[in-house]
Amino acid sequence: MLRSLRFQLPALFLLGVVVAGLVSAVIALRLFRSYAEDRARQQAYAELGREAQGLTQLYSRQAGLKLLSAKKLELATGDRIYYTGLDPFPGQGRPAFTALPRGAVNTRAVRQRTRPAAFEFRPPRSNQTLLAAALPLRVGHKFFGVIVVAKPETVLNQRWLALIERLLLAFACGIAVAALFAWYLSRRITTPVLELSRAADEVARGHYDVDVPEVRGGEIGQLADSFREMAVRLSEAEELERNFLMSVSHELRTPLTAIRGHVEALREGVVTDEELRTASLTLIAAEAARLERLVGDVLDLAKLDARRFTVLQEEVDMEHLSERAYAAFGEEARRRAINYKLQVDAKPVIVTDG
Repeated sequence: MLRSLRFQLPALFLLGVVVAGLVSAVIALRLFRSYAEDRARQQAYAELGREAQGLTQLYSRQAGLKLLSAKKLELATGDRIYYTGLDPFPGQGRPAFTALPRGAVNTRAVRQRTRPAAFEFRPPRSNQTLLAAALPLRVGHKFFGVIVVAKPETVLNQRWLALIERLLLAFACGIAVAALFAWYLSRRITTPVLELSRAADEVARGHYDVDVPEVRGGEIGQLADSFREMAVRLSEAEELERNFLMSVSHELRTPLTAIRGHVEALREGVVTDEELRTASLTLIAAEAARLERLVGDVLDLAKLDARRFTVLQEEVDMEHLSERAYAAFGEEARRRAINYKLQVDAKPVIVTDG
């Protein structure tokens, strides 16, 4: 299973997607980290500014001073609320602001502002850096102090982690889509390959008329076309081999038939004349030599593939060749009672391989 192409192909595809995705994510995080932190810082300052503006407006209204507690507002907003300056409502009780010592905030710079002032600071007896927004607190037209709304700088990391979580979610969705695509691609590629494999098994069993799958375009299509052509050529080669074996068996049987006929005639005593006996023995030797040449011709076929075969040109008397063939089958014709005769109207001599 693990070594099959159907598993390895999508596995390698997914591995490439994962590696490419991780590299892209690392590069993207390095490139956009400062940008994302700046954006998160701006958003945090904007939120703090809105809360600071809302608080100053709220505590500027005398009606709500004794009903609203800063602690409850801190619990509701999750931010820290500080105050520095005079008690704007003597005798009525403070709304539980966390007081900042003088000098912790540049009161003169904030006093004239109508928009929130954004800055970073560390509260007394604390090592934690806070992001803060400050606005002046006025009751009527009189300035009393500065309200500071702050939150830990670690919220930037939380937003950064949220961005990473979204990237991981997008990465997981991309991996899922890539897995589906890899599975589809694997089936598109491996299905014709498996069909070709089954066709190859059939060809190996000698079934050359196997159906080769039709695959359009691409390397797999070229492989299917080549395999189909190979099956056709193997079928043709098998047919040629069959015809060749039939021809060879016939050619080998011809001199053997002549030899057997003359040997039986000599053994049965049909040929009693010494001249005829000599002619039969000469013919037997000639047919044996012919049989040897036929075997040599079969061996020469092997030399053709090795390109070591040479054709020997010589003069061949066709009348003499016909007389040899006539004499070779004379006894067989007699045994079968065949009217057998030789007629030569010309005596050509050709140049060929004897």
